[in-house]
Formats: sequence, structure tokens, C-alpha cells
Amino acid sequence: MLKPDSLPVTFGKNDVEIIARETLYRGFFSLDLYRFRHRLFNGQMSHEVRREIF
Repeated sequence: MLKPDSLPVTFGKNDVEIIARETLYRGFFSLDLYRFRHRLFNGQMSHEVRREIF
């Protein structure tokens, strides 16, 4: 059993900062580019991450 002080860290929507969203393609499907940062386990924010999502 885990001790209360050793419970896993949980993250929520306030731990992600969406910097930009750009639509790269819209047709039969759409392709979006997201640029975001997220909170790290040490409490700091990550470097910018870029992901293409369809």
C-alpha cells in the first residue's frame, strides 16, 4: 500500500499551455499542428513541443 506522501503525481488541464494551433490541411480529413508546453514532474514547464494531429 502507498503512503499518502508517496501517491503518484496527478496532472490536470491547468498543467498544459497551448501556445498555438494551426490547421495545415482541411479536406476529407483535417491535419492540425499544435505547439504546447506541459508541466514536468519537478514542477517546471517543458520546452515547446510540436505535434501534428489528424
